[in-house]
Amino acid sequence: MTPTHHARDASPPRPATPRPIAAAGDPTIRARRPLRCAACSRDITDESAAIDVHGAHDHHFVNPHGHAFHVGIFKYAPGGQLVGPLVAFYSWFPGLPWQLAVCGGCHAHLGWGFGAAAEFYALILDRLRGD
Repeated sequence: MTPTHHARDASPPRPATPRPIAAAGDPTIRARRPLRCAACSRDITDESAAIDVHGAHDHHFVNPHGHAFHVGIFKYAPGGQLVGPLVAFYSWFPGLPWQLAVCGGCHAHLGWGFGAAAEFYALILDRLRGD
């Protein structure tokens, strides 16, 4: 997975240290509105799990096969499952291996978990829905 960089990404990448978008008690923090699998409606995560990595919550990437993805970064995704081996090459977040993340219900591909202990999840935004 090779990242594409937009004008806002012109500076050198910062370490992939997840940071909450809003601190606990911050009046701007969003409610725990669930985000569900668009294919089967299983709860995957919620809006309060959204975090900022490399300066943003949402990112645009293209994989080595030319498929473009618009992903959001989340601290947790309990309704999903990580499958397959940890892979170190083509990481969109250098130094962090990735695994496929699928829906725990229907097994639709929802994104990727990054880090050996799934430090965060990059979930494909058009494969989630919030009601």
